[in-house]
Amino acid sequence: MKGASPTISTIIIFSILLSAVIFSVMLSYDLLEINAEIIEFKNGENEMLYLAYTIETLASNIGASASVRFNTRTAVPSLIFNYSLFRVTVNSITVVEEHNIPVIIYTGGSKVFGVSKEDLRGVDALIVNQTGIPLLYTYKTFNKRAMIIIDPVRIRVTYLGVFNFSTPDGWKLLNVVSIEYIQFERGVLGGSGTITIYIKNINVTKETYLLAENTITINAIRQDILGKSRMENYVINGESVDGTVIVFSKSKIKISFSLG
Repeated sequence: MKGASPTISTIIIFSILLSAVIFSVMLSYDLLEINAEIIEFKNGENEMLYLAYTIETLASNIGASASVRFNTRTAVPSLIFNYSLFRVTVNSITVVEEHNIPVIIYTGGSKVFGVSKEDLRGVDALIVNQTGIPLLYTYKTFNKRAMIIIDPVRIRVTYLGVFNFSTPDGWKLLNVVSIEYIQFERGVLGGSGTITIYIKNINVTKETYLLAENTITINAIRQDILGKSRMENYVINGESVDGTVIVFSKSKIKISFSLG
């Protein structure tokens, strides 16, 4: 039995060393995987920002199209229905009434943590009233997974000033207010690995509304798929002239996903 003691000790020491090596290898792999997923998420952030910018650049040009490629391994871009209602009224006139509205989401890998709500592009508002601020809102958040979201559910309101118009009742001085809205439409979806998002402006509609009032109240209400509502108002006090013209522009952008 005495001769067996060194052998047993050697086996115990070898087992401890082997366990330590295995643990080190596993830890190294986990660290490498965490780093890889963080880098992938950061690259996805850049691609989502470029995607949002590209959508806005073609929003006024019917038939314009572009594509953005995502090299995905653990993260994935998708288009999901996030809102059940978006309604915009100007005084008593409804200019937007949309249902089942999608947003673009980029979901990070399971090892991406430490992400909190952060604005990346645009502002978290239903009514954007400054021309220099992007219309689409892009932000980071965390909900079980790290996410980057491009949210189109908002309008841009711009007071353009007073212009002289020829009407059936003669020439009139009218305040002019522009309202812009970008709507996403679900196209072809599918694929994994390297995913290309194709975007195409399939329509731009413009409508004009003539109001007798010079004070305009714009109300926007949004409801998500869980029933949570948000509402904002914006008031424009125009010049004391013959009324106000509302010029409403809606761009419909088709979003498609393809493998490769």
